[in-house]
Amino acid sequence: MIVPETSARFNVFVTLIYIIIKCYKYIHSHYLRSQRLLIRWYFVANPKVLDDKIEY
Repeated sequence: MIVPETSARFNVFVTLIYIIIKCYKYIHSHYLRSQRLLIRWYFVANPKVLDDKIEY
């Protein structure tokens, strides 16, 4: 009965890692989206910055 126990533990371990990765990806994508929105709002509020960027 050693193999079923180890496989069950392995399944739990893999499931935990899978959940952690899913949470990390969700948080990371959400963070990037919010950063992009902040940057867009910054350029909308300060169009001169965008013009300076285009000149260079």
